[in-house]
Amino acid sequence: MADCVRAYEHVVEMHGFYVDFAEKVMRFDLVIDFEVRGRVAYFDRVLSAAHELYPEFQLVTTMDADYTD
Repeated sequence: MADCVRAYEHVVEMHGFYVDFAEKVMRFDLVIDFEVRGRVAYFDRVLSAAHELYPEFQLVTTMDADYTD
């Protein structure tokens, strides 16, 4: 999963990754660069690609923000 989301240049960070194999759920947060126009659409595109790799899993995700310099 990490390689999939890191392939997108404007994904700054992925954290809080948790997998429940019994329930088929993946949880994680993604930090999308503030410079990206249409951050929500970009976030959705990354999640769509991730879901294509793991269609049997429910993805519970949050678009997080990084306020550090």
